Amino acid sequence: MNIYNLLETLDESRMQGFYDVESLGYAFGLGGGICYGMSIEDDFKECEHRDVTWMCTDTLVGIFFLFLHDEFVGVRIQTARKCDSHFYWKDQTIYNRVKEWFWNEFQKQNETPTPSFVDFTQDLSDYNKQSKQP
Repeated sequence: MNIYNLLETLDESRMQGFYDVESLGYAFGLGGGICYGMSIEDDFKECEHRDVTWMCTDTLVGIFFLFLHDEFVGVRIQTARKCDSHFYWKDQTIYNRVKEWFWNEFQKQNETPTPSFVDFTQDLSDYNKQSKQP
């Protein structure tokens, strides 16, 4: 049994959105919890394979197949509930594409608000009146 065999027998009805954004962000150099709250599950999905996933206490672990826009891009392996996920990509081109997509999503979903600037000509006399009240 190898990845090709498993991919050929993958039941895509088990496909679901990918929610472990923190570990994916960490794989692309975005650690420290800054990816928390990102929503990527519409575009980036994973699919468990019945032959290589199992329950470890309360967590499904094993080998999961990863898809970006319905294209196979790699696998995620987690061997136990408290173990980290490790990502293995189909090839360098796919890795670069997924990383670029993820960074773009990160920037879109974490845009900084437009800053406010001092208006040096603004009339502030109302503030002066309020500060003189007892």
